[in-house]
Parts: sequence; C-alpha cells; structure tokens
Amino acid sequence: MSVILKAPAWKEVTVRCLCAAWRPLWPECVLQRDFEGFEELEEEAVVHEIVSLGNSMGLEVDDDDVEELVEEHSKELSTEELLELHKEEN
Repeated sequence: MSVILKAPAWKEVTVRCLCAAWRPLWPECVLQRDFEGFEELEEEAVVHEIVSLGNSMGLEVDDDDVEELVEEHSKELSTEELLELHKEEN
C-alpha cells in the first residue's frame, strides 16, 4: 500500500531537487554543467514547480493561485500607489 502512495510523490521530485540533495553528499555523481545561459522554461512548467514547492511546505496552492498572483503583480502601479508604498517603508 505504501508503495502505491509514494509513486505519485516521486513524480513531483524535480531533477533540480535531486541534484541539490546529492551534491553535498556525493558531488562526483552530480552532473557538472558549464554555464551556457539560462534555459527558457515554459510558463506552465514554472507554475507547476512553484505549486509543487508550495505543497511541499504544507501550503494549499494550485495553478490558479499562482497565475492569479502573477497577474496581480504584473500590473503597473500608479503614482499614488508608489507614493503610498514609499510612505509605508519610511
């Protein structure tokens, strides 16, 4: 029964996560790549990774939540909103 429950969890583990976990323990087994620039990630993959990270921290997050947050923060702030933020910081 426990194997059945763990199988879906393994599908959520990313290569980045595995490399980060193994690098301190056995650096020779982790592929070392020369930096060739940032790879372009599809928006859907990024959203899914954010959701996966949130869920691993015990947060109840789904794709719609992440997309809504990105949408809210992609709008330009008005002058009044910028002034209000500046006042709050001081």
